Amino acid sequence: MSVTEGPTPEGVHREILALVTSGQARTRADLSRALHLAPSTVSLRVSELLARGHLEETGNADSTGGRRARLLDTCATSSFFLAAELGSTHARCALADASGALVEVRTHEVGVQDGPQSTLETLVGHFRDLADAHGATEHVEALCVALPAPIDPRTGLVDSASRMPGWNGFPVGQWLQEHLGVPARVENDADMVALGEHHAHPELRHSLTVKAGTGLGVGMVVDGLLHRGSTGAAGDISHVRRPTGPHLVCACGNTGCLATVASGEALLRRWIDEGGAGADLGAMTEAAANGDPSATNILREAGEVLGDVLCAVTSFLNPDAVLLGGLLSSVDVYVASVRASLYRGCHPLVTRDLVIERAVSGADAGVLGAVRVARSLHDLRPV
Repeated sequence: MSVTEGPTPEGVHREILALVTSGQARTRADLSRALHLAPSTVSLRVSELLARGHLEETGNADSTGGRRARLLDTCATSSFFLAAELGSTHARCALADASGALVEVRTHEVGVQDGPQSTLETLVGHFRDLADAHGATEHVEALCVALPAPIDPRTGLVDSASRMPGWNGFPVGQWLQEHLGVPARVENDADMVALGEHHAHPELRHSLTVKAGTGLGVGMVVDGLLHRGSTGAAGDISHVRRPTGPHLVCACGNTGCLATVASGEALLRRWIDEGGAGADLGAMTEAAANGDPSATNILREAGEVLGDVLCAVTSFLNPDAVLLGGLLSSVDVYVASVRASLYRGCHPLVTRDLVIERAVSGADAGVLGAVRVARSLHDLRPV
């Protein structure tokens, strides 16, 4: 068995746990041969897993003439957590260890358009497969699922999910808890991206994280804690009305919402109308990265519009950083336009020390945030 995720410590940790869990390796020498890694490297990674409580030494192997090797096994008291971030067409499912480190992340085709019952039944199957693959089924302590919809923090119910038919009022957390037998919570996806990204920057106290993809959302962390707002609508900038520009009808029923002119869905529609050759947002961002004039201009304008709206939010919160995540933020001209709008529209005191940069957690930000929430259900620490 070879290391499939490269020579990173995290990748080696995952392979070691998989080999020991499956019984394919019982000693450090077994691991070294299976992974084609130097004994010193394997010894270091095993020591790290022992220190974290994921592995334990259970005795000595049979003597082969020299010093007897120590036998390894997964620690029976290890805790694991499940997390998922659902989009319109896919889900990223993660298993994390007791420290919050990701053991494995898998992406599956799961559509929220199928309604809560069908979607969650599929998700539960993926969760079970993921936990089984690492021998963690009996040691999962809690889970959290992030959805692209407002979540009422008082009730945990999906609220006003205009693009998710059948989900309004559905008790997602309760349903998952009943079917998986562990504490479960549902959260907004932009909030989870913000929480995951914020903790990748230990120097920050206050941050705004933008999730700019098919939809638009902002998550706010204040004094290290997620700010959800009274009804869970904090940071839902997609329905901020633009005073100028086309007053197109939004999915919420209003007109002139930011989402109608600056969401990935709206930008893709405009690009195709202008002759863009691509069926999805990835094709558009790739075209812009390669200098396509139409895609570049559309993303430049969208960055300016988003930046103008962020000026008010940034001036109000006065964060240490504005972190830009999501597929749109992978394009340089988009990030540059947002940054320029913020510097142009905010008071110098707000921007003097303000960090404006791309998020560093990439596609894992949402599940990392959800893992933190799942762990909080177990250790009762606020997030």
